[in-house]
This record gives sequence, C-alpha cells and structure tokens, in this order.
Amino acid sequence: MDNTSFPPPSLPAPEPSQAAASMIPVEPVVAPKKPRKGLLIGGAVAVAALVGGGVFALTRGDDSSTGGGGGGAAYSLTAAAAAAQEATNVGYEMKVSAGGFDIEINGRMDTANQLMAMNMEMPMMGSIESIVDLKNQVMYINAAAMGLGSEAPTPWISADMTQMPNGGVDALGAGTSNPLDISKAFEQADSVEEIGLETIDGEQLKHYRVTVSTSAAVAADPSLQQQLDQLGGEFPEEIVYDVWVTEDNLLRLMKFEIEAAGQTVAMEMRLTALGTIDPIVIPPADEVTDMTEQMAG
Repeated sequence: MDNTSFPPPSLPAPEPSQAAASMIPVEPVVAPKKPRKGLLIGGAVAVAALVGGGVFALTRGDDSSTGGGGGGAAYSLTAAAAAAQEATNVGYEMKVSAGGFDIEINGRMDTANQLMAMNMEMPMMGSIESIVDLKNQVMYINAAAMGLGSEAPTPWISADMTQMPNGGVDALGAGTSNPLDISKAFEQADSVEEIGLETIDGEQLKHYRVTVSTSAAVAADPSLQQQLDQLGGEFPEEIVYDVWVTEDNLLRLMKFEIEAAGQTVAMEMRLTALGTIDPIVIPPADEVTDMTEQMAG
C-alpha cells in the first residue's frame, strides 16, 4: 500500500453522472484583466478541493466487501476508501472545467510534513508552480511563472496566507488542500450503487456511483460553510460522485459535475501515487521574496 504507484492514464474515462449545485466564486492570487473569468477559475479550484475530496471515506456499511488496499475481496470501495485514508503521501492529476475554461493540476501532498506542491495550467494566468507550507500557513510561488520580473529579485515569492483577504492566496490555498483530507469527516454515504466492471486505459476497474449528503459536509467542514455564505445561495442536498476502484482495492479515478447559475463545473481526479511521491522541498530563504503586503493589497 505504502509503495503503490499508478502510471497516469492516457485516455478519457466514461462520462460521470450529474448533480445540480452552486459554484463558489473566489478570486485568484493575481487578479486578471477580466475579473469575472478569474472568479470562475478560482471558484472552480475551490469547489474541486472542498467538494471533490468528500468521496474517499464514505462507505462504512455500504459496500459488502472488506479489507484494505491490496487485501480482502477485489474491487472493494470500502477497502479503497480505507487505503486512501491511511495514505501519508498522495500524488494526483486533476482537471477542472468551468465557464468554458479548463484548469489542469498536477499535485503532490506530504501529510506527515504538511506540505503540498502543485503545478497549475490556467487560462489568462498560464502556468503556476506553488509550494504550500500548511503548518506555517505560507505559500511559495514561482516568480517567473507569475510574470513578476523585476518586482521579485528572487526565483520565488512568498505570502502569509493568514494575511490574505477572502478570495486571495487564502482561496488558492484552499485549492491546494489534500484531495483526500475532507473525506475524513464523512462516516457514511447516503447510497452506493455498484455500476459494474469497466475497462479504462486497458485496466479493468469497478465503477461505483456514490451519493453524499451535503449537510454532512458543511457540518464537518467550516471552510465550506464560509464559502457558501460568501456565495449567498443554496447548495444541493446531495452530491453524486462517480468512482472507479482497482482490483487490488485502490482508488483510481473520481468525477463529479455540478450546475450553477447557467454554468457547469466539472472535476476529474486521477490518483497517480499513494505512499511514494517525489520529495517536496521548501525554497531556501535566500531564494524567496516576501510579497505578502503587495498580494494582500
């Protein structure tokens, strides 16, 4: 389990089910020239982080199979969820689509050291490379990728996430949360439907459709409630996820799609590694310029 690694799939997976919802609008770190589009992009990342992780510990009593990753009956959603919960290091690829824009994310999470590394490809903002020190609430961003030039005399800039207004780096920080973390709050799904075996990228996987109560997510995650309060709208009573599990009881793929104010937010996440990832290293102090004041202004 701790040394399991998946090669990233190359072909698209089946289309997920749909569930109506509201999108959470937040601003990215550096406001683009077209702020409305920026809100859509930032909101999509926040939705993916805050809602997308909720599938991974849902299944107590809902799947008759038992065991942990690599053990017990094959294709067990319960065992796969348990294995995800035990993982100390996670690698994943995520694609978020909103308002006609696509965001591609390649992330790694070291839960023992509370570190996250992420590369994002975003419309209007290009490529963003960031490292987040969750313990000390500091985000490091590759200065060249942000196009800061002479404003940042070092390769990296940093920002104190506790000093950022709502919708600033704090919001992007939410987008870099461990994709498995929020799932710890869920003890039981409302329903789990076994769709059956499907072959994706040459690998046989079992497809499940999982319905989760949104009220449980809000009760367990105050940050999600804060985002909903900012939205000023209503979230659906339920969220439906499509999940694919490997024969040796490891999560491979998860999707969901939601609708909000005529816009669609869709998210697809593929787990590429559990247990072993490339080390995440905080940049040395002499390569970092603190730009908290500029970014908070």
